[in-house]
Amino acid sequence: MPIRTYFMMPRTRRLASFLLIIAVVLPLASGCPSVEPQTSAPTDAPPGPPRTLEVLVIDDDPLATALQRQWQARSDTPINLRRATTDEVRAAADSIWATDVVVFPSGLLGELAEHERIVPLAKRQFESDEFARQDVFELLRRGETAWGEESFAVALGSPQLTLLYRRDLFESLDLIPPTTWSDYQQLVDRLAQRDAVGDAAPVADQIWYATREPLGEGWAGQLLLARAAAYVRHPNQYSTLFDLRDMRPLIDGAPFVRALEELVKAAESSSDGTHTQQHAATPAQVRKDFFAGRCAMALTWPTSAEATRSAGPTSGDAASSTASDPAPDRPLEVRFAALPGSASVYNFRSQMWEDHPAGDVTRVPLVACAGRLAAVTRSGRRSSSATTMLLWLGGVELGNTVAPTSSATTLFRASQINSSRRWVNPEVGDRAARQYGDLVRDTQTQSVWLTSVRIPGRQRYLAALDAAVQRALAGESAQLALSAAASTWQQITAELGRDQQQSAYSRSIGLEP
Repeated sequence: MPIRTYFMMPRTRRLASFLLIIAVVLPLASGCPSVEPQTSAPTDAPPGPPRTLEVLVIDDDPLATALQRQWQARSDTPINLRRATTDEVRAAADSIWATDVVVFPSGLLGELAEHERIVPLAKRQFESDEFARQDVFELLRRGETAWGEESFAVALGSPQLTLLYRRDLFESLDLIPPTTWSDYQQLVDRLAQRDAVGDAAPVADQIWYATREPLGEGWAGQLLLARAAAYVRHPNQYSTLFDLRDMRPLIDGAPFVRALEELVKAAESSSDGTHTQQHAATPAQVRKDFFAGRCAMALTWPTSAEATRSAGPTSGDAASSTASDPAPDRPLEVRFAALPGSASVYNFRSQMWEDHPAGDVTRVPLVACAGRLAAVTRSGRRSSSATTMLLWLGGVELGNTVAPTSSATTLFRASQINSSRRWVNPEVGDRAARQYGDLVRDTQTQSVWLTSVRIPGRQRYLAALDAAVQRALAGESAQLALSAAASTWQQITAELGRDQQQSAYSRSIGLEP
C-alpha cells in the first residue's frame, strides 16, 4: 500500500490496517508458525467424576435404606443420603438444606412450600408419557402433591385410615360392614360382648375388643378429623378447619363435637369391661392387635413393611398368626372397607344440618394424615439429576419397589392394583389384597375430601387436637375440650401471623390467596 494512501485513510482504518500488518509480519519475522487457540478439551481427555446427588429423607429409615440401595444398583450418579426426623429438621440450621432431593411426610408439604424449601415441579417433564402422571391416583395429583395451583411433589403413596374387619366373624353373625358411624357404633355394642361373638373371641383371660382405633400421640386428632370428615365437608363451602375469611377455628363447631362424642362412646363401649381400653395406640399397634385376633374391627391400614412372620404370603383368604403373638383360635379372614360416612352434613353458614338427597350416604376420606412425598429443593445444585430421581422414584417401573418398604405408604397408581399384595400384611390373602387395591382406587377417585392440617405450625395444631381428644376420653365434655383446642389454635395463628396463615390455608385446599 502506498504510504500516501495510508495516511489519507481515516484514523480508525489506519489503526485497523496497522494491527493487521503486525499480526502478519511478527510471526514471519520470528520464524514461528501461527498457533490456533484451543477452545475445547481434547476428545480423549478422561471425564471428571460425576457430582454427588444429595438426598435428605425425613422420618423414614426403611424407605431411606431401600432408596439408597436401589439407586446405587441402577445409576452411575453417586448419592449422599442423610436421614433426619421432623424435629431435627425444624431445629437445624439452613445447612441441613444443602440437598437436592427431599423425601418427607405428606403433611409437611405446606411448611416446606411456604418456607421456600422446595420448588414447583417442571410440568413438561412430569406430564411425559414415560412418567404417566394420569396413572397416579386423582386425590394425590389434585390434593396431596399440590400447593395452591401448582404441583410441588411426587407421590410415593398416602394411606387413609381404613376399616379392617373379620370376614369370618361377620358372616357367622350375619353382619355387614357399617355404612354410617351410627351403624359402626351398633356393631361395636354387639361385638363387644363375648357371648355374642362366641368362639371367635379369644379365651376369657385374653383381651377382646369390638374395635381398636389409633388414639395415641400424633393420631388422636387425626382420627377425630377422619371421623368428622363426612360431617364437615359440605360440597358448597371451602371452609372446614378454619374460616377462610378470618382464620377463625371451626373445630369447636357442631360436626366436630358430634364426631368427638361418637369417638368417646366407641372407646368406652368397645370392651366387655374385663379389660381397660388403652387410649395410646398407634396405627401400627392397632394392626398388631387386629392380626393377633384381639379385636373384630380396626381403624388403620395394611402394610407389608411390618411383616411379622417368616413364611410367604397366603394364597387364599386364611391368615396365619404373627410370630410374637399366640395364634387365634381360628384363621382370620380379613376384609377392608372405607370409613363410615354420613347421610347429613353441617352447613357452617346456616349453622344447620342438611340431609343428602334421597338419603344418600357420603363418605369423605381424610388426606395428608400419612403418606410420603418427594420434591426438588430450592437450594439444590443438581436440579436435572434431582428431577431424574423423582421421575424414577415415583414412576411406573420402580414405583412399587421402594415405596412398599415404608409403613407410611400404600399403592399410588392405578397400574399397581394388580400388585397390591406388595402393600399389605402377609397375613392378608390374595383375594383380600386385591379387594384392598380396588378400595384404594375407589377412595382415591372421590370428588370430595378433607385435607388434614398441613400449614406451618401443623405439629402444634394437631397436638392441641390430640389434647382435646384425651380430655374428652377422661370425662370432659366434647364441647369444652374442643373449645379449649380452638382457643389454642387462635393463639398459634396469632403467633405465626394471621395473614401468612390465611394465605397458607388457602393454598392448602387448592386455592390461591
